[in-house]
Amino acid sequence: MYGGNPVEPGTLRGTEGVSARLASSSTHGPATTKDPGQKVQTVLFSGGQLAQGLLNSPDVLAPHSEEVQLALASLQESFLSDPVFRARLHKQLGGTLAAEHWPEEEAFFANLSPKSREFIFLPLLADRFEDAVKRVGSPEDDEEWRRVATHVSADLLELHARTADEYSLLAYLNTPPVDSSELEIGRFDFMGGQFLVVFCQASDELIGRAFEGQFEPRTMPAGLANANSVVVVTFEVPVDATAEAAGRAASAAAEVTRRLVDLLRVQRDEDLGIGHAFLRPNRWGAAFLSGDSVWDYQESAAPFRPRRGVFGPPNATPVSKEEAATLRRWMARHLTGIDTAGFDVAIHRFRDTYERHWPHAHESLLDTAIALEALYLGDTDHKELRYRLSLRAARFLSEGREARRETAGCVRDLYDVRSLIAHGADAKQLRGSTAEKLQRSLLGAPGVLRATLREYLEGRGPEGLRDPKKISAWWSEIELG
Repeated sequence: MYGGNPVEPGTLRGTEGVSARLASSSTHGPATTKDPGQKVQTVLFSGGQLAQGLLNSPDVLAPHSEEVQLALASLQESFLSDPVFRARLHKQLGGTLAAEHWPEEEAFFANLSPKSREFIFLPLLADRFEDAVKRVGSPEDDEEWRRVATHVSADLLELHARTADEYSLLAYLNTPPVDSSELEIGRFDFMGGQFLVVFCQASDELIGRAFEGQFEPRTMPAGLANANSVVVVTFEVPVDATAEAAGRAASAAAEVTRRLVDLLRVQRDEDLGIGHAFLRPNRWGAAFLSGDSVWDYQESAAPFRPRRGVFGPPNATPVSKEEAATLRRWMARHLTGIDTAGFDVAIHRFRDTYERHWPHAHESLLDTAIALEALYLGDTDHKELRYRLSLRAARFLSEGREARRETAGCVRDLYDVRSLIAHGADAKQLRGSTAEKLQRSLLGAPGVLRATLREYLEGRGPEGLRDPKKISAWWSEIELG
């Protein structure tokens, strides 16, 4: 469906000398047609070109221009007089498709000039002609053109009968690679919609989809050039949905994608993230869905969003089927909401450590510390925070005296340097034991947070407890061991 070839050694993008390659796009050449007198007439069947030609050059289809123009006028009138087609065209212009607004759309089309009506109608028809000509293959005789007409008619009837439009959000990740064409993570209900989540290898062809209908760039965005895997989130929008409801569905798809990336980061100790993302309809005739949440991950948004778009070199170890099964289980919990105090704050701060900071930036420790406090200090007792945080983390995560001593020491170090960082200390000026604490925190604290999130995702935290006193009692049992 989506994927490419299995991962091979030395083919990981982002390693030296390896990046995405775009296949040379073939321009749509002229389809050569012959009239009964064998006179050759050339027509460019490219959606915009055909529509523009019909608008500006009435005799472009000579010697049958009068017949063609009459047929087009008849088809246009029947097309625009049909409320379903009219509503679809209005939605493509940014309007709504909800049935209660159809009278407004009737007035909108009634007041359009003839040229404007053609401008709205012809590109849609030209798009179907272009596709049908490709399917038939340079039609020349009447029989072949009848096949073109049959394809166009069938497409228009399908559009008329369609009850929902399908879209896919594609998010390109630097890592991890996938050792098969695709891994289905599952179907999930979220924010009133259903979303199919697939994880697959980023083939050159799949990367090329980012530029469909556009000019190929002179330089490819780094987030695409170094992509090794793609998260594909597919969903449907009812044709009678309002523009606002369709926009919510697009935003929900973006959040589903983000949450899967959250879980990949919890699962694997890698500097991974979304380098590029876009939203596309999977069927012709679907209205364009806008969504700032998707634009956030495109290169044009970089000056306006404080988010990283380039991440570290890839890990050569692909996602296994066992890891995919774990992701599927965690995803179901993450999307329905983990009923554990502090988890939502912690997972967002965990996300920030990747997307707001470069690897090993000491400022990221502020987000790590806030996340750990949200997970371990959700009760009412505000005394001895450093002691209780280090004790609870050590008892909750580690087995054995040495392992617990190491975990507790790492958390204490983090707590000590957190205040220095928050008050603007220059890491390069730190000396002695303070510099050592900072280094130990950078190396160890992210792992403590990742391990804690894993436990919560597996349901081993204070699940279902919201009363601070009950949370405190739960942690007391952990502390007493």
